Amino acid sequence: MGFKKRDVTLPNERTKLLEAALEDLIADPNVIGIYEGGSLARGDYDAYSDIDLHIVVKSNTKQEFIAEKKRRASKWGNVLFFEGTDRAPYIVTHYDCFVKMDSWYHEADELQSSIWLQDIKAYYDPEHIINHVISQSRKISFSVSSEEIIYWREKVFAFAHETYRAAKRNELNYALDNLSALKWLIASGWYTEKNKHLFSPYLVWSKIERQGTVLSESQLGLLAEWDSHRDSEKILQTIASIYPEFLRLNRVLSEKVGLDEEQQLCKKVFALIM
Repeated sequence: MGFKKRDVTLPNERTKLLEAALEDLIADPNVIGIYEGGSLARGDYDAYSDIDLHIVVKSNTKQEFIAEKKRRASKWGNVLFFEGTDRAPYIVTHYDCFVKMDSWYHEADELQSSIWLQDIKAYYDPEHIINHVISQSRKISFSVSSEEIIYWREKVFAFAHETYRAAKRNELNYALDNLSALKWLIASGWYTEKNKHLFSPYLVWSKIERQGTVLSESQLGLLAEWDSHRDSEKILQTIASIYPEFLRLNRVLSEKVGLDEEQQLCKKVFALIM
């Protein structure tokens, strides 16, 4: 059984869905704001980027919108399937044109300035709620605290040890999951080293390797070198390969926040598994 190769016509389909959603929502008197987040708003999107649509609704109407979120999303295009629970304030809709839309519902007092909201795009803002949040968010500069670096360091320790345990037990899928988390922590550390905010949730690889990444060719090359298969010895060798870059990065990030790099602790932690 073969599958027909799909032509990349997603941007046009994406535009149609977005226009249908905006037309429907703006006509609703209980909608007081609409904005787009994610890569489409920032401009670092590609043909496969999804739509992150955020809808601000009048106080005391949010639960009604949540109850109707699937029916509403079905008005904007032909739904293939949904993700998400009925009570969550969002719904992830997969349309049969292969475009995905995440639609979120908020009340106005839930919008707070954040580095995550610096580059959102306001589509409908009659009460100037969204543009005020954008303005305040753009005053926030990237920063990292000593507590965040300690957390990062300890998570590296934890995932390195758990990768080792899983590999020794021959739990290879679990070992590879933990190894992926270890690699992600190094990649996120590279972003911090460059004073760049990583617009991906914790342990999510989206945006790190795509075109436009802030990572250098050598860093992308290291990620490729650290790929591993279902082989316990190769997994253990990969931990050892990551160790020197962790030491360097830990030193740089610790200096950035005036923190002791705890070199002896780092050596002791990894000596147990190498």
